[in-house]
Amino acid sequence: MKWPHKVRVFFFLICCQGFPVYADTAQPQPSTPLDFSAVLQKVRAVSYSLQRSQQLVEAAQASHAATGLQDFPALQLSNGLAYQQSVGKLRQQHALALSATLWDFGRQQAQELRAQAQVELSEAQLSEQDEVLRAKTARYYVALHAAERILALAEEQLRNAQSKLQTVNAAYRRGERPQTDVVKLKVEEGRAQLFLSRSQDEHAALSAQLLLSTLADSTSFNAQPRLRFKPLPERAVAQWSELFVGWEKHVPESASFLKIVANEKAVQAELHSIDAERFPTIGSTAALQANGSLLPIKPDFLAQLNLQYSIPLTSQRNMRRSALLARVKEIQLNLTEENKNRRDKVVQSRIRAQGVLRTLDLQRAQIETLLEYQKLIRNRYFAGRATLLELTTTEDDLLAQRLELARLQSNLYLIALDAADALGGKHIEELF
Repeated sequence: MKWPHKVRVFFFLICCQGFPVYADTAQPQPSTPLDFSAVLQKVRAVSYSLQRSQQLVEAAQASHAATGLQDFPALQLSNGLAYQQSVGKLRQQHALALSATLWDFGRQQAQELRAQAQVELSEAQLSEQDEVLRAKTARYYVALHAAERILALAEEQLRNAQSKLQTVNAAYRRGERPQTDVVKLKVEEGRAQLFLSRSQDEHAALSAQLLLSTLADSTSFNAQPRLRFKPLPERAVAQWSELFVGWEKHVPESASFLKIVANEKAVQAELHSIDAERFPTIGSTAALQANGSLLPIKPDFLAQLNLQYSIPLTSQRNMRRSALLARVKEIQLNLTEENKNRRDKVVQSRIRAQGVLRTLDLQRAQIETLLEYQKLIRNRYFAGRATLLELTTTEDDLLAQRLELARLQSNLYLIALDAADALGGKHIEELF
């Protein structure tokens, strides 16, 4: 059996390949292990993507507030020079004007709807970034626990190999075992040490990856204590089934829905603006004007009613309106499709989980049988009634089955994460 190959395959399956290796065994351990919520809180606190998205939300909110002020009356003060040919000299002109739009038939409202849609879109992007961050952190968290299980198996394998070597070496000195058994067990010990070294590297890489995601500045990485985490909760088959069935009853609440709704509102605002183009803009202006020097001032009061109307082609407006209506229909279909796809993903996850759960039961039963067989073979070997090949083959099979059990347990959590992610990620914390 080629242990390095099996280890590489295992970590590929749990999406852990390609991380840089950081090992600092001299780092102090924190006194209290962290759970997933505590880790996620640390990751959120230093996430630049969340900070950027938050700034976009604030900018959109400010723009929305500015759009609302455009409907207020405008006060203007002007001062200039004018040459009058009949008088033959320059005159100073002063004006203080107050203008206001009386009726725009929905143009200002359309601008505010567009600005509000932009606010909702930026808020949806912030929620989407948080969803991605939560799912990414959860996968690192599960992968690290899987690496811890593999590391524990590697340490156990090395202890067993060393114990066997010590026992057989003593028997060889008494003339009870051949030298070939001693040499073969030394090879097995070296293989176990190699497996342990690789497992330590993988565990250190994942630990560093998760630790770095909680640090705003990686230069302080070496001074940080290594993170310790609470173990994943053990659930019975009935508990897993209840969890998946319960999730199927929930309505997906992903940020992708919010983005689709915000886009629909923006298109609706464009429709509102097109409908408003059929009517003129009616405004009023009141002005206080004066000519000559400021002192003495001889003001004149001027009041006027303004009528502004752009005459677009009716066919052109109708075509724009038809295109926007088609866009609204497309957005609504996208929303329906997104909802169906996410619901389907939850159902598919439940079906996949049921298959893994059945396999887990069979895997545990197989391990129990192999444990009994290993004990029997060990007794037979040290009694001289079995060969070393039989013993090592049995123990290799047992380790392979334990590795497969760890892989299945990790896959079960990854399937659950897929289902929780399909619902919008708000149920991920329930897994931990």
